[in-house]
Amino acid sequence: MLEKLIENDVLVKQLWHSGCQSFWHEQQDRFELVEFDEVDPIPDYGVMVWTENLISAWVVYQYYTSKDLDAIILWDMAEESQEYCVWSSAENLRV
Repeated sequence: MLEKLIENDVLVKQLWHSGCQSFWHEQQDRFELVEFDEVDPIPDYGVMVWTENLISAWVVYQYYTSKDLDAIILWDMAEESQEYCVWSSAENLRV
């Protein structure tokens, strides 16, 4: 069941509510790493998407890594959000 979800682009895109080009390097202090597989250091490119919970972030993370992309789960500590964020080495939000 999980494999089918990870392979389904439409379903995975419903797990995140906001996305943009990565700005991690400009606001590193805002994010905390949630360790699974770590890309060290995080490159100055890619995209970031926000999810409502860790399970959604983990599925999005699995989706990106299944596409042979680097991915990291972050905790966004900004006062207005405080939620999970997945950074990916994807060139854009359409993978």
